[in-house]
Order: sequence, then structure tokens, then C-alpha cells
Amino acid sequence: MRVLLPLTLTLLTGAAGAAGYPVTVTHTSGQTTLRAEPRRVVALGPHALDLLLSLGVQPVGYGEASHIATRDYGSPIRQIRYLGSRVTGAPINVGDRFNPNQEVLLSVKPDLIVGENYAAANYPALTRLAPTLLFHGIHSGDWQKSIVTLGRALNREPQARAV
Repeated sequence: MRVLLPLTLTLLTGAAGAAGYPVTVTHTSGQTTLRAEPRRVVALGPHALDLLLSLGVQPVGYGEASHIATRDYGSPIRQIRYLGSRVTGAPINVGDRFNPNQEVLLSVKPDLIVGENYAAANYPALTRLAPTLLFHGIHSGDWQKSIVTLGRALNREPQARAV
């Protein structure tokens, strides 16, 4: 019986259970379940980028507003307005943050897409590519709520509390 108890506990918790996965989080477009800790995250917009960088996550892709007039989708972004000095990699330009280029987005192999609720019309298409979290971001105090949820999704709750 002593041999079965540790084995039973291991099977119940599992390696993913020990790290808190799978985890289901609620956001502005519904609920999303993440099966494992995201490693390749795409930020759709400066609000999402700010949240990710605050948690120490460097995005593999970035989508900006269409009025910035960048058309080099699929190319690394060398400079991002305002937050660019905090980006240590070269995220791929996935296009407009509200309507990103799905082919380019898929090419960066995201395991999580983070954006603003303005992309809600494209939420079904985005979720076919990767788990997607959309947050409110324009009102004072929105980021405090969003960062807690994002911290939970990324297994970075202590960092979220510190921020």
C-alpha cells in the first residue's frame, strides 16, 4: 500500500499539475485553457506588449496598429515605439493588431496570443491558431486586472503581484 500512495499522488498531480497546468483563465472574450506553460507568445498591440514585458516575457511576434504604416509583415521588428528599448529580441511583425496576417502569425508558431478586446471580431480565427487571451486596456486600472490573469496564464503570478 505504501508503494501505491506515492504513485497515485504522482498520477493525480502529474508534472503539469505541479506547475499549475492545465489552467483555465477568463478574459474579455470568454475562457481559454492552456495545456502547458506558454513559451512562444505573440503580443497584439502595445498594451499586450507592456503586460508581457512587465512579466519578463519577450514576445516572438508583435502586431501594431495599421496606421503605423509598416508593411514588412514577416520581418523582424527592430524598433517598437515607446517600449522598444525593453524588447531584447526581434519579434516578427505579424501585421495589424486587430486583424493580424494569419499566415505570418501561424509561421511564428505561437502557443499563446495576447491582445486587446478590439480584436474580438477575429477571436474565433485567432483561437484556431493558438490559445488567445483578449483584455480591456484603455481605461485606468484595466492593466491591474489584466496582469493578474496573464500572470496566472503564464505561471508568473509572483511577478504579476510584484508589478
